Amino acid sequence: MSSRADVVIIGGGAVGCFAAYFLRQHRRSVLVLEKGVACSAASGVNFGNLRLQGRHPAQFPLALRAQAIWEDLARLAGEDVGLKACGHVYLGLGASDQPKLAQTAAEAQAAGLDVDLLGGPAARQRWPMLSPGVRGACWSRRDGIADPGRAAPIITRLAQRAGAQLLEHARVSTITRTAAGFQITGDRGLSSAAAASSTPPALGARRLPPRSAKRCHCSPPAHRCSRCGRSTAGRVPRLLPSTARCCCGPGSAATPSPAPFRG
Repeated sequence: MSSRADVVIIGGGAVGCFAAYFLRQHRRSVLVLEKGVACSAASGVNFGNLRLQGRHPAQFPLALRAQAIWEDLARLAGEDVGLKACGHVYLGLGASDQPKLAQTAAEAQAAGLDVDLLGGPAARQRWPMLSPGVRGACWSRRDGIADPGRAAPIITRLAQRAGAQLLEHARVSTITRTAAGFQITGDRGLSSAAAASSTPPALGARRLPPRSAKRCHCSPPAHRCSRCGRSTAGRVPRLLPSTARCCCGPGSAATPSPAPFRG
């Protein structure tokens, strides 16, 4: 396959697909190269935390911008991503924890987060299940969670509907700087070029080190989509069977399929 684009993104996870979507909003042609199945690795299997508080102060502007995108994702994609604003709380169990909670709250409030600093009695009044050992709490009500099994394929489709080109099972082997930009080669006869205007300076030719294909018995089993029949080749562990979906969208459940053991 030979292709040209303003921007070539290597890695079709959530970050890569989100980047492709927003680049398309700026009328850039985009090619996303993914060595496996888009958004099926860490992007599709995680705790789904969308945490705001407890970050380094320098991270707050980006975290708030990212949170706003997640909160608007259902409108952008036209699909429910399973977002829940459940909040996030830090608990202090000793007297020495209260100054830390106060600093956490002050830094968050300075960045514009809606955070409450609570003493032990106030915390137990809000959450009666807490033990008397809780001396204080820092509560951020905007923090939330998203369902990664639902959100990951939605993010993939969002980028594709915006006009980004996605090539899966395309492992990149070399990236070479050329006069016009970059030349990228890899599996399946892959040969792609990115324009010079979208590239960072001073990057020469690099051959990426090979990765072992061995899987131990700790690796997750392969799963197969009930709708399209495509195997995820072990990239979607069976953590939450109800949310293990492939890119076919809602209603496509990933079911276990045999995977050979290679020690």
